[in-house]
Amino acid sequence: MAPPQVAQRHEGQSATFREVLRVTVREDGLSGLLRGALPRMANSALWGTCMVSVYEYLKRISVKQEEGGS
Repeated sequence: MAPPQVAQRHEGQSATFREVLRVTVREDGLSGLLRGALPRMANSALWGTCMVSVYEYLKRISVKQEEGGS
């Protein structure tokens, strides 16, 4: 059977969200719904951490020094 994401019903109509959900649960169980969630969350967390760190670093080095040495 073709993966639900690319499955076509009769007359070329795309499968609905409910149909895809039903097929996924039937074939892979509830764990099939969360497949890949942990790597995706880890990827997002690492990317977000790097982005914020670089932003804060650039913000800190971009600030002009006040005259008078303080």
